[in-house]
Amino acid sequence: MISRKRWEAGTSAGEMIRSALHWVKNPKRKGMLYRIALVRRVWDELPWLCQTLTDLAEREVDGQFDPSLLAAPLEHIAEGASLCIQFSLDREASNEFPSYCFADYERYLLNAEFTKPLDADRAIEQTPLPRLYELTWLAYGVHFMDDKPRDISAKSAFDSIPILRDIFGNPFKRPNFKGAWRTDTAVTLARGMYESRDFSAMPILADALQDAGCDNDDILTHCRDADVPHVRGCWVADLVLGKE
Repeated sequence: MISRKRWEAGTSAGEMIRSALHWVKNPKRKGMLYRIALVRRVWDELPWLCQTLTDLAEREVDGQFDPSLLAAPLEHIAEGASLCIQFSLDREASNEFPSYCFADYERYLLNAEFTKPLDADRAIEQTPLPRLYELTWLAYGVHFMDDKPRDISAKSAFDSIPILRDIFGNPFKRPNFKGAWRTDTAVTLARGMYESRDFSAMPILADALQDAGCDNDDILTHCRDADVPHVRGCWVADLVLGKE
C-alpha cells in the first residue's frame, strides 16, 4: 500500500488508485465514478454508443438503471464497440471508421427504446481512427476495475490526480462526519450538484455545513477550493448524501 508521504506527494495515479480502491467501502462504485470522470473529459469526441453506455453505467452504479432492460450486458456491448474499431485499425486499410459497423451494438439500445440523434455519427466521421480507438477503449474500461485509467483529453498536460483526490479524499485523514451536519439545506445542495454534475455551489455547501456546526478544515477547504475539479463521487458530497 502507498505511504502517506507518497499519497500527499501525488506522483503516481496508478499507485494511488490501487491503494484507494483497497481502502474505500465501495470500491466498485468509487472506481467506476473515477473512470467515468475521465471519460467525461472527452465527452464531445465520443461516439453516441459510447456516451450512452457510459451514462447507463453511471446510472447503474447508483441503482438508477436496470441492466436487464438490455438484451446484453453493458460491458459486452462496450467491448464489441472497442473490438470493432480495433479490427479496423489492425487492417490499416483506412484512417476512417464506417459508422455502420456499430449497428449491431447500437441495436441493443434502439430495441430498448433509446433514441439516437440525427447527428450522432458526427464524432465517428470527424475523428481519426487511432484516436477513436483510444476513446472507445477508455469508455470500455469504465466497466472494469482498471487500476491504470488514463486521461486522454486533448489537453494532455491535464493531471488526473486532482479528480482522484476529489473522489477518494485523503485516506490518511478520514473526517468524522457528524449526522447533525447533514441538514436539509446541505442535502438539497449536495443532491442538486450530484444530479446535475454542476458543482459550482460547493462554496455554498461549505457555508451550509458551517452553519450546521461543521468545523472540519479539510471538508470546508475542499468545498471552497476553486482549483478542485469536483465531479460526481466527490467525497464531501458523498458524505453529505450518505453514499459510500
